[in-house]
Amino acid sequence: SQQLLSAKTQPLLPKLSVFRGGFSAAAAQKICKASRLALAELEDKFLLRRHPSGRCEMHELVRQFARRQLRQSAKAEAQLKQARARFYADFLRQRERAAASIQPAREIGEEWGNIAASWEWALQTKDAAFIAAAAAPVSDFLALRGRIKEGTAMMTNAINALADKSDNNAKLARGRAQTQRGVLISHFGELPEALRAFDKSLLLFETLQSDADTALALVEKGHALQDLGRYAQAELFCARGMELYKKLNC
Repeated sequence: SQQLLSAKTQPLLPKLSVFRGGFSAAAAQKICKASRLALAELEDKFLLRRHPSGRCEMHELVRQFARRQLRQSAKAEAQLKQARARFYADFLRQRERAAASIQPAREIGEEWGNIAASWEWALQTKDAAFIAAAAAPVSDFLALRGRIKEGTAMMTNAINALADKSDNNAKLARGRAQTQRGVLISHFGELPEALRAFDKSLLLFETLQSDADTALALVEKGHALQDLGRYAQAELFCARGMELYKKLNC
């Protein structure tokens, strides 16, 4: 079927193999430079199917064939994976404050294969910008779905991947991953370890003067202290965090 495609559309099929679990037309256009006409041609040749929701999906055997073609050029594959990471970092930023709400969580769930693949690519390439953007919405989504162990492992792997990097982007990413790791392990009652995670993130945020991140870590530390029954300390940390939030909203 690929040989029956137009000359302009043939190179698109390997590029689309970068996706996992389907993709939106917007993602294909941004990451693979796919036109709607080219996507329609692939659909007409039964190399792509479109769901009623508008999402597109390749049959797994077609995707494997296309992926083998893509792997023939390591440079092209790396460029596509980097473009995928940038796209899904923006996708997650747009849902950062609402990842635990029903509609954003559904949208993240639809794209989870691509988000997880982008996370793994970020670990391999030490892409601190992606990890910094993705840590909170990924953590919120997995907590909502009850996938606490998975989220904890992802945050721990991110911290370890960036352990040897000391630039500000890496510090921000590590700090956010530490905060979310603390939040997640609190669900298991591992409160002393959660406090240590919050302390590590606060040290990193202090060097960056990142008030919004500091505020979140302070409030989450307060919640952990409250769960430990250390109410006076909990009130102090929550108050400090809320005071920072007020300054940011002024």
